[in-house]
Amino acid sequence: MNRHFFWRRWKCTYAYRQYEIIATDVALQADGKIVISGYTWDNITGDIFALRLNTDGTFDNSFGSNGVALVENGSDVSEAITIQDDGKVLVGGYSNDNFTVV
Repeated sequence: MNRHFFWRRWKCTYAYRQYEIIATDVALQADGKIVISGYTWDNITGDIFALRLNTDGTFDNSFGSNGVALVENGSDVSEAITIQDDGKVLVGGYSNDNFTVV
């Protein structure tokens, strides 16, 4: 899969399935891997995502699907990310105007 990933004025845009994705937060795992959360946007609805990068900046293919975990359950927006002591990744935001954690 060909991926294009770049930063633009605190906004990250990544071409994925005809959606624009907007990065909203970033966390660093104890092993040095970088986890980025955000949401997709197709000008109508959004879906929460998290993606994980290896220490060399490549996508961690052991995370989600080819390095990207996508939650599709309505109109979703992520706001924050945290990594628990046990390594689990939590993304907070809202879904259909209700608070959600995935």
